[in-house]
Amino acid sequence: MSEILQVLTIIDDPAAAERLLTSLKSLGHVVRSQQVEDLASLIDVLQNGHYDFIFNDMDFDNLPLAEVAEVVRQSHIHPAIISLDPDNQHSVTEALAEGATDLIQNNNFEHLKLVVQRTLRAHAEQRKLQQLKTSFKDLENLYATLMETYEAPVAYLHEGIHLQVNQAYRQLFGLQPDEEIEGIPLMDLLPGSEQLLVKEFLRRHKRGETASDNTQTVQIDDAEYIMEITDVYYDGEPCQQIIIKPVTSSEETSQLTEQFNYLAIYDIASGLYTRNHLIEQLESCIPAAPERDAGNARPALIMLSLDNYSELAAGMGLAEADLLYSEVGAELKGHLSLDDILCRYDAHTFCLLTAPLTIDDAASLTRTLLDSVTSQIYDINGKHVPCQMSGGLAMVDENTISAYQLISEALESLRLANLKGIDFNDEQPQQTHKPQKIVDQEWTDKMRVALKEGQFRLFFQPTVDLSQELRDAYSVSVKIARADGGFDNAAEFMPSAERTGYAKGIDHWVIDEAFRTISEVAQDGRKPTLFIKLTQGTLYHEEDISWIRRQLESRQIDTSQLVFEFNTSSLINHLQQTRLLIDDLKPLGCRFAVDDFGTSLNPFQILRHVEIDFLKLDASLTRDISSNDQHQQLLSYITHHAHELGQKVIAQQVEHGDQFFLLKELGADFVQGEFLSGPKETLEFDFEYPD
Repeated sequence: MSEILQVLTIIDDPAAAERLLTSLKSLGHVVRSQQVEDLASLIDVLQNGHYDFIFNDMDFDNLPLAEVAEVVRQSHIHPAIISLDPDNQHSVTEALAEGATDLIQNNNFEHLKLVVQRTLRAHAEQRKLQQLKTSFKDLENLYATLMETYEAPVAYLHEGIHLQVNQAYRQLFGLQPDEEIEGIPLMDLLPGSEQLLVKEFLRRHKRGETASDNTQTVQIDDAEYIMEITDVYYDGEPCQQIIIKPVTSSEETSQLTEQFNYLAIYDIASGLYTRNHLIEQLESCIPAAPERDAGNARPALIMLSLDNYSELAAGMGLAEADLLYSEVGAELKGHLSLDDILCRYDAHTFCLLTAPLTIDDAASLTRTLLDSVTSQIYDINGKHVPCQMSGGLAMVDENTISAYQLISEALESLRLANLKGIDFNDEQPQQTHKPQKIVDQEWTDKMRVALKEGQFRLFFQPTVDLSQELRDAYSVSVKIARADGGFDNAAEFMPSAERTGYAKGIDHWVIDEAFRTISEVAQDGRKPTLFIKLTQGTLYHEEDISWIRRQLESRQIDTSQLVFEFNTSSLINHLQQTRLLIDDLKPLGCRFAVDDFGTSLNPFQILRHVEIDFLKLDASLTRDISSNDQHQQLLSYITHHAHELGQKVIAQQVEHGDQFFLLKELGADFVQGEFLSGPKETLEFDFEYPD
């Protein structure tokens, strides 16, 4: 495990406290601890920090367990209270009655281990629950908005009594906008001639007799309506939703369908198209893409990112930041044609699919959009807000395979602009020697043969811990053996594998082989740590996450030996799926690393949403570290900030001795590269490094 434990100790004996912390560290945890000696100190630290555990000595008279439990109950956080009874003077019943989560007696290390693991699993489940609650609340808010704008009358009933209705429902029954409706029976609103009919309809629904037909025709004000009933939950309580629709003609039904289709493709908050709608439109234009030529007009995909969004949101609040996003969106739309599709890609990024343009015209449009936004001062509820924006550009052509490929290219263009410290990189990409579709097909044929004939090989490159605490660690990679005795590297075939769907199968093969290797060397008493790369294909599918868990359980792998690694773009594009992976496997003891780290303007921003243990620096930061003062300063900042968060920094592609010693000076925790050893097919390396 590598969970960072925030620990409070209420232990009178410093030696006992130190033994406890040593035990926690021996389980593989990074521990941040603070000693508390009185009630005032406990109240203060709980008001100003977050803690996972409170370990208290049952015999610590200055701060009894009952007082500790009461303070925790009144605080905004709820750490697990683990009581310690080294001399076995107290009962478990006594400790639990006073508010402890559990009691550790006789310094029982195995009991401590199980309690910590159980608590961390509970924390992970709690985080999942909180995420679900947040998502559910967002859906409730969205539904409330849709309900008020829905033209058909809608009401929620419990035992025939109104709980909530929309404005159309009020209008149908002649109710005033502010007239009290909660607690009034439905029957009080219906004509007398319809009350028995509807009452029997509600009874039949309660008995479950309306499963095949949940509708009832009713007469209201001499007009005929269809009443549709469904069992739902409102405000956490089971109730019935009724929708009252007029008996419509086919033309009216078509109009209603059009209204729903409109809501499906527009983001309500910003008034822009949804991301899903843009992807659908992009997929439809890919098959007709013209050949790549500077003079050919073809659709362009432009990514526009508000670079200072995080700072603005922190200063203004999310509601006003969303208002700013809408204002910027309106500004952008003023420069677009009716055939352009501008969508809300995420909280701070716009994605634009243009009508066919030449490369030069697409670059010119990107520059115009950037200048129009950055030259404005936006008035948001009386606050004058400037915006910083950068852009990325990708063109649809015959090499375009999918919408997601083009989005990745536009995001990469945006990333490169940020890396160069500019708002837009208008250098045009070079013509490829062979269309991408043909390249992908060639690699697909080769990978199919390689899987069938066993030509894939696992390689291990030592990852050296400069503190020498982790003395047996390797980064795992995969290659394809060629007939001439050489190898095709993953960097050559994996891009095609990801575009064609082969990456998922390769991931499974790599994981299976890595687990087999761990089991083999365990017979010699070795416990190497393996960094195993996962591609976007695996991250995107929840069944693959379940597959990894099943492999761990069935093969009894020591999870402390596993570090699953994904690159920064995968984390950004599949954040939700990555969080599911981490929440599922971290409680088991697996650790996680992010590759290609450190090139964005605010590299730590995305890490606020996930628990990462290792940051593997982008090779561009270490390649010229000996001569690039800017990269030295950036790396020093990254290592310092990472260490504050309890994360380790890995520098890769270290080719020379001067790089090695400088990286050590700048605070890197691990290094790997040809200076130490290239990738090999065996786990053989002397982990003594030069002093």
